[in-house]
Amino acid sequence: MKSQTKQEQNLAKSYRSKKPFSAIDCIIIATLLVAIVLCLVFTLPTTKGDYVIIFHEGKEIGRYLLKNDNTISIIENKMTVIIKNGNCYVKESDCKNQICVDTGKISKAGERIVCTPNKVTIIISSSSDVIITGGVA
Repeated sequence: MKSQTKQEQNLAKSYRSKKPFSAIDCIIIATLLVAIVLCLVFTLPTTKGDYVIIFHEGKEIGRYLLKNDNTISIIENKMTVIIKNGNCYVKESDCKNQICVDTGKISKAGERIVCTPNKVTIIISSSSDVIITGGVA
């Protein structure tokens, strides 16, 4: 092995003595991790829903038990909502963009499907939820 010069030895020592993270780096990383975990805990719906509540123009037009399978036609057959195996989804709609259909199945309290062109909102609710929607006065 080649012998190192004094300057190379000092440089190697200084690199070995430096810590990869300072105390402030560790505090920032820990704070970010805690923030991410709290966001996940408070934003992900976790409670299984009990009811499917359907609103049209802000007015409740139907409330159904999520545990009972059902096929619901709403707004003069413009939309078909399916409740099956504890899930709810829009099977078909006459709206142009089909976002309500593409939303897929929902089953947890607080989840919702919105069809803006048809002014329909479908909300999963537990028995203890209070539902507030905007509506036409």
